[in-house]
Amino acid sequence: MWVAASCEKGAGAAVKAVTHGADEEAEHPRALNWMIMSFTASCVVERTWRFALPILLAKTTMAVFPIALMGVFSHAGMLVGGPLLGRWMDRAPRGLGLLVCLVAQNLGILCSGVLLWIWMLGHDVNGAVVSASGWGLLADPIFIAMALCNIVEVLSAMGSDTAYEKDWVACLAGPRRPVALARANSLLRLLDMSTELLGPLTFVLILDATGVKHTTLITGIGLLLFLPFKILSVLRCVALAGPVLDRVPTDGSPSSAGQSNPVAQLRLQSNLYASIPTFRASIAWVLQGMSVLSPEGLLAAFLIKEGFSGLNVGIFRAVCAAVGIVGILVSPRLIASRGLLWCGNSSLRFQAACVAGAAACFVMHCAFGAELASRLPIWTMLSLVSASKGAMWMYDIVAAQLFQSYVPNAIAATAGIMELTCLSFVDVLVMGVSTLCGEFFLPVVLLSVIGVGASAHVFSGLTFEKLEASQGRVPKRERTTPDPPRGRSAS
Repeated sequence: MWVAASCEKGAGAAVKAVTHGADEEAEHPRALNWMIMSFTASCVVERTWRFALPILLAKTTMAVFPIALMGVFSHAGMLVGGPLLGRWMDRAPRGLGLLVCLVAQNLGILCSGVLLWIWMLGHDVNGAVVSASGWGLLADPIFIAMALCNIVEVLSAMGSDTAYEKDWVACLAGPRRPVALARANSLLRLLDMSTELLGPLTFVLILDATGVKHTTLITGIGLLLFLPFKILSVLRCVALAGPVLDRVPTDGSPSSAGQSNPVAQLRLQSNLYASIPTFRASIAWVLQGMSVLSPEGLLAAFLIKEGFSGLNVGIFRAVCAAVGIVGILVSPRLIASRGLLWCGNSSLRFQAACVAGAAACFVMHCAFGAELASRLPIWTMLSLVSASKGAMWMYDIVAAQLFQSYVPNAIAATAGIMELTCLSFVDVLVMGVSTLCGEFFLPVVLLSVIGVGASAHVFSGLTFEKLEASQGRVPKRERTTPDPPRGRSAS
């Protein structure tokens, strides 16, 4: 359970804050419960498909290149469309914006699954689908159509995640109820990690039982069944919340002011994002995305190519999720005793150490392969990657709490999506390098070390004095901590 408290007051102030019963109850508890149910269903869909698509592509092609090329398309689409989506969501009614994103996400997944199934019919699974260079995929109309559908999925997922985690939860829990907001944030992350554990595991069990082609259709259609529940939950949430979710930013708000020129709008939103008080914490979060040493597409494809089964990769993903849950559960005590900034710095440094060790093990694996104690380096690498996930999710909580405390409500969607747009730029860089390197995986592993190390360095320059000094640069969000806020603690 999270509680806002000043660094000077420490853990004692956090315990005292918990005693204020009014802060412990969400302002709109029933609406918040429906939002959480919708968020959970959305996480099941997103986490399962983000794991399933690379595995299915890797099983079909036995190569890393198609996953990297698909990633370039997806993240480039997010980079271009993200700012426009953020501007639209800040201007549109909240309910409409979220519903459009949820419907588009499921339709993108269904179309991607059907196209992938059709693509498989023309190729032998586990056969040589890609040429030596792989660039022939750019002339394959089905692959291009599949990539475009995936752009729709990731862009709409970006919008729904921002709405849930940056905007709706703060409105429904209550901006002046730090304990309720902290509880809601913690619950959202626990549910997110739980779906990351259960969704991929269910997928790989179906994959082992039915094969690649049948699993593709089963996954796409099965995830579509969650859509009615998501829509119903959002509608119930809006009905129970009343006017708190009906509020639409005025035309004079920084996120919607002015310009019809898309280039001018992008410049305005970039300047707005750069001016938020938590910019250093946000950039540190973005730089974490440079790491491919996580249970995502490229690493999953590499493991499949190295001879790991889909079930092995699913178990690895589940272990990473379990370690992330442990990190979420342990972090409140650390923040209560040490403070928010200490927790952020320590988590990033621990993650950087784990990633550096994993990269060293990868180099050893490339040098010695199976000759060194039955691939001991790669198993050590996967263990270090799993350990890093606890630190990664601990920092995610730190960054989210800082964002909700210091970024104004009127620009929450714009700032949140610009943050994800910057993450997309980093992802395009990583996927581009991977595409150019083909099946040579070492350069992107070294990029992982650079990215996580840079994130630790960037965050280390953040102080609460700088946060307070920059508060005047953007409209002030309603306080979620007693004045003056110096930190966040947990109890």
